[in-house]
Amino acid sequence: MKEYSLSFTAGSLLFPETMEVIELFLRESDWTIISKKVLTDNILQYKSPKSTSRIFNEIKHRISQFNEEELRYLLKSDRDTQTGMLWLAICMQYRLIYEFAFEVIPEKMTLWEDSITYYDYERFYETKAEDSPRLANIAESTQYKAKTIVFKILHQVGILNKNKIVPMILPPALGEFIKNKDNSLFRLFPLNNRELERWLND
Repeated sequence: MKEYSLSFTAGSLLFPETMEVIELFLRESDWTIISKKVLTDNILQYKSPKSTSRIFNEIKHRISQFNEEELRYLLKSDRDTQTGMLWLAICMQYRLIYEFAFEVIPEKMTLWEDSITYYDYERFYETKAEDSPRLANIAESTQYKAKTIVFKILHQVGILNKNKIVPMILPPALGEFIKNKDNSLFRLFPLNNRELERWLND
């Protein structure tokens, strides 16, 4: 099991930056060359090399959750499917976000609760920190930043709108991708029973 990491505080969904790196990867297929191009040509359009390097490393780790065929699938898909796949990559890369989504979203849907709040996250974090010295020793300022980034991503993906849960109907391309990869990943999206059964029983 992966150790908890809060390195996602470097950036939120990073949609345009990630798409740039994916296109570059599919052309070059060599991370050394790609890293040099990103830094030399400032492809990500950040002011400092340090910021560029940090963001690039996070994007690299995220998209490394997919193989080349899956990245090509992402690149040719519609915008909603691309966003959903980037959300999956984030969840697969960062254990804390994965567990928050996997545990909290289905519970909220089951209980017919229509919002996810900072309090929900704080309670979740405290529970995880009880069994993880790493989380327990994270500075409060970093904990706060992590919380704000998680909620920003949830809004960017369309799972939340002003902290209200937005039940989703998955784009066909995204649903097919999840079905072929791992059915448990459906739990990372706010799907009602009908939508979930549509994909599981199709």
